[in-house]
Amino acid sequence: MYETIAGSELRDWAQEVGLLSKGEDFADKRKRGSPISVQLTRTFIVNFYAGTDIAAEEFSKTSTTPITVRSGQATPKEWADVKKAHPDLWDDDRLKRAAREYAALKKAQEDAFLDKKTGKPQSGTADFRDKASNLAILSAWAFTAGFLQGNDTRLERHYALKDTAKQDPLKAAILAKARHSTDAENYRGLGYRTDPQERGRMVELFWIQAEKGGGLTAKMVEVALEAFHAKQANLKLKKLSEAL
Repeated sequence: MYETIAGSELRDWAQEVGLLSKGEDFADKRKRGSPISVQLTRTFIVNFYAGTDIAAEEFSKTSTTPITVRSGQATPKEWADVKKAHPDLWDDDRLKRAAREYAALKKAQEDAFLDKKTGKPQSGTADFRDKASNLAILSAWAFTAGFLQGNDTRLERHYALKDTAKQDPLKAAILAKARHSTDAENYRGLGYRTDPQERGRMVELFWIQAEKGGGLTAKMVEVALEAFHAKQANLKLKKLSEAL
């Protein structure tokens, strides 16, 4: 495992903030029920800082699509760039809090689908229970947390998402029904795919929730889908216009 060979900083940090349990190591490969992977942890950190780089007034006028850190490489460029730009990231209290809040959201989502009598996962709920670990959702949540640094009111609403519903905090049932007019017939709803479009859509959704508060709703999902595609169209138009 490249990150373990490089040093224990990432693992120690992940244990400190609750992404890993004490004494636990990263999963070699992403699979349900396994510890968080190096790729997911790196992706969280990279997107938190990517969000902090965008000014509040630029949100609707710039690309807010999170990136994913490549796996299977000792030092992917996007990871190396963040470590160089933020040499003290391991001591960044803002990042630590964001990671702790995400870990709490992940646990709340998983716990929502446990059988109260047996303490075991409810049958047939694996997709919903594991929703917070989807790469698009994780990267978008971290990006939004970074972007909202400096806006305490909206940041607290973002962090409070875990507390907005005892059952299904991420509203996986609502996400599963999400569909835009441009989606293919085999589209399964938000939070299943991990492509750039999925990641960008989730940022819009988390941004809207942070503005309104109270948890995710079907109407928020509908608005987020339209907002994402409107933004993409405007960015394309801007690029074409600049090329005239």
